[in-house]
Amino acid sequence: MSKTLRQRLSRVGSVAARVIAPIVLLVLLAAMASLLRALQPSGGPLTGALPKPGAGGFGATTTVAYALGSPSAEGGGLVAIELPSGQVLGRFADIRRQGGGLAFAPDGQRAYLLDGPYLHELELPSLRRLGGAELPDAISPMGHARVLAVSPDGREVYVQAVRYLDHQRQAPDGMSSQPDSEDSLAVYDVARGAFTRRIPLTAGACGLSEIHVRPDGRLVVLCPFISQVRLVDPRLGRQIGTTEDAVGSMSALTTDGRRLLVVDRGGSMQEIDLDRQTVARRVQLAPAGGGCAPCVPYQLLHLSADGTRLFVRAAPGRPDLPSTGHGSVVWVINTTTLQRIAEVPLPAAPAFDAAPLPDGRSLLASNTNTPAANERGSWLIEVPSGRELARWPGGLVAIEVRSLPASVAGPQPAAPRAPLAVPATATPRTAPRLGRIAFLRTGDVWVKDLPDGQERQLTRDGLNAQPRWSASREWLAFTRASPAGADTSGESRRELWVVGADAGGAHRLDSGPVGQVRWSPVADRLAFGTPNGAVVTDADGSNRHDLPSADFGAWSPDGAWLAYTRIDLLAPGTGGDPPQRRASLWVVRADGSEARKLLDAGTPSDQGFLVADWSPDAQYVLYWTDPGFSASLLADGTELMAVPVAGGQPVQVVDKTLVYRDGFKWSADGSRLVVVEGGLRMAWENKAIAVTTIGGSLRRLSDPARADVHPAWSPDGRWIAYSSGPAAPGVGGGDDARRALAQRRIWVMQADGSAKRQLTNTDKRDEWPRWSADGSHIVFVRLADERAQLWLMRTDGADARLVVDDLTNAATSTTQPPLWFGFYGSTDWSRLFDWMD
Repeated sequence: MSKTLRQRLSRVGSVAARVIAPIVLLVLLAAMASLLRALQPSGGPLTGALPKPGAGGFGATTTVAYALGSPSAEGGGLVAIELPSGQVLGRFADIRRQGGGLAFAPDGQRAYLLDGPYLHELELPSLRRLGGAELPDAISPMGHARVLAVSPDGREVYVQAVRYLDHQRQAPDGMSSQPDSEDSLAVYDVARGAFTRRIPLTAGACGLSEIHVRPDGRLVVLCPFISQVRLVDPRLGRQIGTTEDAVGSMSALTTDGRRLLVVDRGGSMQEIDLDRQTVARRVQLAPAGGGCAPCVPYQLLHLSADGTRLFVRAAPGRPDLPSTGHGSVVWVINTTTLQRIAEVPLPAAPAFDAAPLPDGRSLLASNTNTPAANERGSWLIEVPSGRELARWPGGLVAIEVRSLPASVAGPQPAAPRAPLAVPATATPRTAPRLGRIAFLRTGDVWVKDLPDGQERQLTRDGLNAQPRWSASREWLAFTRASPAGADTSGESRRELWVVGADAGGAHRLDSGPVGQVRWSPVADRLAFGTPNGAVVTDADGSNRHDLPSADFGAWSPDGAWLAYTRIDLLAPGTGGDPPQRRASLWVVRADGSEARKLLDAGTPSDQGFLVADWSPDAQYVLYWTDPGFSASLLADGTELMAVPVAGGQPVQVVDKTLVYRDGFKWSADGSRLVVVEGGLRMAWENKAIAVTTIGGSLRRLSDPARADVHPAWSPDGRWIAYSSGPAAPGVGGGDDARRALAQRRIWVMQADGSAKRQLTNTDKRDEWPRWSADGSHIVFVRLADERAQLWLMRTDGADARLVVDDLTNAATSTTQPPLWFGFYGSTDWSRLFDWMD
């Protein structure tokens, strides 16, 4: 092993052969090897007076510890142990590597074990293997980092994958380095029993990551080697935010998913505010003069089930212990105040691992890494006294303790005497759940779980539009026509309302009139336009900030910034001359600070700007030019541009495109943009799908004889779904236009334009395809005469089914054009539904 590699390993922590300090690596390998040889510990039978489950203060809930090793001299591998009895409820002995990464499904009925490149899907508590898959570039945690996690709905498992490059990357301390790497999250589809896609992480070697899942489904990834916390949205398939200066390699996510607690080996802790993406607090956990250089060994951090207490194994005043993975005490930290509220002494010997029981009133601790037989074993310890409640002679590593769900609790089988056999076939899998649709029916907001859930009505006044899911999927925003509106459509004065998707309780956020409404991509905060400027507020109406004169455009991917335009009136129009205006484009922090001008169209200006979006890396703001401030000119298309946020000259992305947000989409990895290219307001002619990059060339993919619109990337970036019909040049409207639009069907093609395939083939008009997050299904709109519906099909066109039978605007809207016409063949279906997958 080279000196450079040894330095690199000492920095990053416990990663086998690549990202672990050499001494810790040897210790952990020795411990794992001994366990995997079915360690024969010395010592007698279980000692201590043990109450039966449900008696003596342990509570009626069955508590199970999952760990590598054995509480006795029988067998090894991954075991499930009932506490406090010590009865073995299940065992998975087929550990091929050093094992270690373990994550649990939210319903408590399945666990996922990462064993080298193998992901095993296990039934709980029997640990019977149900399935799994191989991931050759999975990282090996050996039980000392959370490198895999399960989505809140149990549909997906996320695993850190690393491809190492040939060159070295220097650590922030300038003293150590490691091979640079390309990091990603491999996504295991539970319904398919296979890895189906990857979510790339931005450049910068993470080292041994820790992955947590927020209640809203977004992922929090701690990258200790570069001191970053990254926020990832699996639904979008990309990273959406970064917090810098997060120093530490061990972490725990608070139960509300809003804070990440990060601990380093020197005993300091940082609280990361994930909504604001900042380091909110820094504290020192070690007692004054306690000697902590370092005093915290690498470990999994654990919270009590109620989330109020954090448990950290430490060795204050014993710098010799952390280097071998041991701790002499367990600190109990109040997760609100971040203060140490107890120090639990560990009996008999320093512990190589420890984890609290769910109620936090006792700990399971173990020591395997010692030649002394009298120091080897596992203990149940009272908190905070440290009193020994029970003892086992065998050793355990990578301990996780869970309450057994009521659905599987009850009498359990006796401990198996031999490894459980792997079944020849996996148990039947349920059909995948496909998220939730919010939609309008006669102007009321409804929700439905796809594919077969019950529809539920949230409003009953028939005056609503634009349903929008919040980032957490807990809230729906919508606009409501004021009963005192200025005209029969109510479009001149729309109020902004928010309702809990499950809890209900609609409340008004603004009396209007409001314009564009958009949720932050990372938090339950709204930005919307008003006649006086833009407004940013939380879902409950608190934390409101006004941005005067701002015409709101788009949130940055990390939710920290807003892009907007301004039009300042210099002089009113007189004598038939238009008013003199000055147009500019700005970015500002979401709290209203640090406003910066990116573009100025001059004084007076002969054109304006309309914000389209940000680039996924937040390096550019995309915008359309508004020639002559003319709605008529704009309707026939304009150029799409990109301006660097850091300053610089804008670059053209597309020469001519219509000003619709459904006319362009970024690929999941953020590297490519698919656009509808072509001028003229008529959507039935001169419309082509093209792929480009900022500053790159544009590649047209469509057949010139067709009019293609509504492109959508597949989650893996390999395919583009779109709606396509024969072009009808020269048609201005009427029945000829209606007949041309009626021939639209859903198609797919590969990202290079090859392998075009028609998926729908009825006599109905099909458009606006959207992929499910797992890439297995497509939702689309079907229009027959004036009746719009939502349909769902597999990505090969099979199993098409009706999921919403009627999409309709408010019944009072009498001035809108016919649904089939929209605006010259373009209908904004986002006003009628939003899909949360």
